Amino acid sequence: MNNLTSQTITVIRFPMIVCVVLLHTFIIDRPVNGQIFVPSGRYPIFDIFQQLYQNELANVAVPMFFFISGYLFFYGIKNFHISIFIDKLKRRVHSLLIPYVLWNIIFLLFVCLVGLLFPNLLTYKKTIFQMDLEEILYTFWEPSQGLLPLWFLRDLMIINLFTPIIYYILRHKYSRWILIFFVICYLTPSEFHYYPGIGFRTSFPFIFGAWFSINKKDFIVEFRKSKWYFASITIVLLIINLIIWYNDTVFPTLERLLTLSLIIVSPLIISLGLSKKKIKVNPFLSETSFFIFVFHMFIIHIPLKLWGYIFPINGFTAILALISIPFIVSYTCMFVYIVLKKILPNITNILVGNR
Repeated sequence: MNNLTSQTITVIRFPMIVCVVLLHTFIIDRPVNGQIFVPSGRYPIFDIFQQLYQNELANVAVPMFFFISGYLFFYGIKNFHISIFIDKLKRRVHSLLIPYVLWNIIFLLFVCLVGLLFPNLLTYKKTIFQMDLEEILYTFWEPSQGLLPLWFLRDLMIINLFTPIIYYILRHKYSRWILIFFVICYLTPSEFHYYPGIGFRTSFPFIFGAWFSINKKDFIVEFRKSKWYFASITIVLLIINLIIWYNDTVFPTLERLLTLSLIIVSPLIISLGLSKKKIKVNPFLSETSFFIFVFHMFIIHIPLKLWGYIFPINGFTAILALISIPFIVSYTCMFVYIVLKKILPNITNILVGNR
């Protein structure tokens, strides 16, 4: 793999994980002990900042991870034999399935503990004592009552099962046109967009990344050919989507087009910083990304509940909270990971899928 592309994939994981934490940093209209610190519309500058920073820019995080997963799944494969497919699935039992099951169990027990010690802290979450066996088992499929971010692992495992089909579709001589077809499907509003594993919010970014590796193309090299075009389009789309939001209108196609452009521009920015020596590779940040991804939901509600009691409530402090909380939570998770790695290295390796 091109060294710049490899470094870009390593570096981009941490900022994208911080964006995932940001997506779960709810400030507007969040009730805390029956009180809403920041009602929608009270601080217009904060509302605009939150829309741009969180809803438009940070939303690229999960599609970016699907894109990278698709690219890496097929990278270096000359011919996709059944033996390669089985070997890939075996590896993902350790990297995806086992962490998926274990973290959901840990979170269910955690919610149970919180429910016993601090029942007022639970809102829509049920403890295992409030669910029947069917509901408990269902959390391992639909994680709204379990560890919510695990839907990403679930969908990734499902789409991995369809990789032989993806491979033989995308290695076709007309694969460029097939990819364009998938782009159109992704941009077209449809309920199919959200089907677990096969919905276009999952499958399209994975297929997009897979297209490059299957067709032996370096996505950084390809993106750089039109970097100023992609950058200009992204800025225009950011402005248009902000105007649409400001006028209380919804245009899903433009929102997804912005996400697509950010999938292209985000690694371009990282690669530019690397090539100009403005960004340095820190493998440890990449190593901790998965742990931050699964663990942040255990602790993020603490700063979300406390910040309004620590600072005066206004638009500036709300912006400060939205910026700082994802980093505070991410680095706290990183500290917990370091401690666990020292005292329980083998268990920690299993929990992070031997990454």
